[in-house]
Amino acid sequence: MDYVQGFKDLFEDREFTQFKEFKCCLEKYMKDFNVIYVLGSSTKSNNGRLKYTNMSYRCINYKRRKSVSRGVRHVHSHATCCQSRFNVAKRKSILVVSSFSLEHNHELSASLFLAHPINRRLTADELNGYRYLLEYNSPTAELKQYVADAYGKYMTTTDVCNMRRRLRPSAKSKRDKEYFRRS
Repeated sequence: MDYVQGFKDLFEDREFTQFKEFKCCLEKYMKDFNVIYVLGSSTKSNNGRLKYTNMSYRCINYKRRKSVSRGVRHVHSHATCCQSRFNVAKRKSILVVSSFSLEHNHELSASLFLAHPINRRLTADELNGYRYLLEYNSPTAELKQYVADAYGKYMTTTDVCNMRRRLRPSAKSKRDKEYFRRS
């Protein structure tokens, strides 16, 4: 089944009474069809069950806004100006998909989906299970293999290096500990 028909089956003529219900359905669609949508714009709701009154979701490869930087450093961008998007609106007390345009101008594949930075991030629970391997300075290849086997996520060497750096105590905190030990 293609991704357009899958979207129609899951969202067309369907009413969501809670935002969580919609979010769960969207996550299932994205995982099944290897596509990533992000919230582009929204209008907050006063209703406790419905978080927003209007939402506009766009493909992760949508055109990014113009940078206001001075252009000193080269910025790598994988944006392909994909026009795939859909809108969700509140009608009475329910959420419905009001309009959609789902044509992508880039390849959709499981390998690209899994390799995207959004899908490579570890949750807090996963990071706690992974922390002891980082602390014992396990080889990078073993760490990447562990994450793939345990959590089904693809990690790059840069991801592992960044996690090691984040978990390493800063020089300032080391100095503070030594200062308090001497006092």
